[in-house]
Amino acid sequence: MRLAVLYLLAFAPVAALADEISGDWCSDAGAHVRIEGHSITTPGGQVTNGLYGRHSFDFVIPEGEADAGLAVQMRQVSEAQVIVTFEGREPEDWHRCQVVS
Repeated sequence: MRLAVLYLLAFAPVAALADEISGDWCSDAGAHVRIEGHSITTPGGQVTNGLYGRHSFDFVIPEGEADAGLAVQMRQVSEAQVIVTFEGREPEDWHRCQVVS
């Protein structure tokens, strides 16, 4: 019993760290963003800041991007899926980008 508890305590922090919104997210339409803390790289390659939460990210699309000025909300629902809502539109399902080697 003690061994099982020690095992869970040893590996629980590693699993918890992997479960956050930071990383690369892709849409089915081919858009890609990268979230790193309070910073996001947009599909057009611009870097802007937003409101970061462990499982959420909110930002305003910067000038020079399509739909500049729209508010965007991203809510992580699983390790591999986020719901992305662009102001005034229906929510979209986005997923972790596939690594191509």
